Amino acid sequence: MLNVFLTIDTEIWPRSEDLSPHVFRAEFDRDIHGWTPRGSFGLEFQMSLLNEFGLKGVFFVESLFAGVVGLGYLSEIVDTIQSRGHEVQLHLHTEWLDRMSGPPVKGRTSPFLKDFSPEDQSRLIGTALHNLEASGVRRLTAFRSGNYGADGNTMAALAQHGLLYDTSFDAAFADRSGGLCFDPPLLQPKKINGIWEIPITVFQDRPDRIRHLQLAACSFDEIRHVLLQAWKQGWGSVVIVSHSFELQKRSHTPGVPAQPDRIMIRRFWQLCEFLAAHREWFSTRTFNDLDPSAIQSLDHTTIIRSGCWRTVKRMSEQALRRCWS
Repeated sequence: MLNVFLTIDTEIWPRSEDLSPHVFRAEFDRDIHGWTPRGSFGLEFQMSLLNEFGLKGVFFVESLFAGVVGLGYLSEIVDTIQSRGHEVQLHLHTEWLDRMSGPPVKGRTSPFLKDFSPEDQSRLIGTALHNLEASGVRRLTAFRSGNYGADGNTMAALAQHGLLYDTSFDAAFADRSGGLCFDPPLLQPKKINGIWEIPITVFQDRPDRIRHLQLAACSFDEIRHVLLQAWKQGWGSVVIVSHSFELQKRSHTPGVPAQPDRIMIRRFWQLCEFLAAHREWFSTRTFNDLDPSAIQSLDHTTIIRSGCWRTVKRMSEQALRRCWS
């Protein structure tokens, strides 16, 4: 049985410097609840589909933003997710430090957590944990760094705070984030500084290029192919990435509403239907389901390859997404 982690980074990216309640509420409803003039396609819609097919989702909730706008919005996210039976875990984007009047660390800004000192990393993780715990999260065991920017010091800081798992390593982004590096790329769980690293799944979509298994970055055919190949090859886990706002097309212009992304909505529905139809092969898991003592470091070093025809099909589909509203 292959463990499949459906992970959804739940975060908000305001388009305006104005964070007054009325303006921020509109940004929050767009990025978290997925509001569009044609319906909402955010957390509630995603969880409704997961529940319809009897699947589990892990929502990595960014919580530093509460240091700017207060805990009320964060509590709303936590309540929305936990009331529907899904799991909240920790996500952290250091970009929010620039908007704080009294940030937990001073004198450094970077989009990558690895650029902070070990002490500052521990302080940031502790602050983010406190925000989630104060918002009612039941149990926190896993972490994902914003922009996949973790390093070995991050693992040590997570262990200090009692966390068990990290899923920040993305081989497709390793050159950009410059944090965790593995040669050959890490494809299956590995223990680092007391923390189990459960890497985001990648595959080869063309010669000398790898792509991460993100809903918005892959066609359903590619995702299905990777899942089937991982099962056939005896992998232990596959980690799929998505975002709370990934089923809509967002404008970067303040005041312009988002629109539903029909191709993305269909892709998410296809993935849920496929996983539900093959429960004998795939089990959607949460991190709190895991027994850390039972995890095995499987030695898989060969990246799954996808045929060029799938790549061409995906590129055509993505081009259609850009022009189809």
